[in-house]
Amino acid sequence: MKILRNILVGLGALFVLLLASVAYLGLSASSFVEETQPFLLDFTADFARNWEVATVEARMTDALATNLRTPQGRNVMSQLKQLGAFKGGHEFESRHYSSGTDGKRAEIAFDGRFEHADVVVTIVVERRDGVVKVDGFHIALDDGVQPQSDARDA
Repeated sequence: MKILRNILVGLGALFVLLLASVAYLGLSASSFVEETQPFLLDFTADFARNWEVATVEARMTDALATNLRTPQGRNVMSQLKQLGAFKGGHEFESRHYSSGTDGKRAEIAFDGRFEHADVVVTIVVERRDGVVKVDGFHIALDDGVQPQSDARDA
């Protein structure tokens, strides 16, 4: 009976420890999203000015910059130019978050408004040794890019 009670107490303590760890990770992820939100907005606005890697290369990991310089990466950048200017973002959420001795990393999604489309922007961001860098991004269009109109079309 005493052994069973000790086992149950031990399992209860492990369960409480697990709950505390999950709560800590949730709070840490939320804090990381808040901390990096201005960086993500600035990065997106600067990148969207011309969709050229050189514009934001200092804020990207070397792996991402190299990947975007491939023919496939340049093709994606030319397609993204159709979005027009970045107008803003909201509803930030962490989809994947990890924290370790070498830094923090998260996949953060937000609703982005561009001149010609509303999109979901997903950016993989990491902070190592106090330096924040983008390690990946994805833009999902629901309705495609809307055609540009001007006064002559009205």
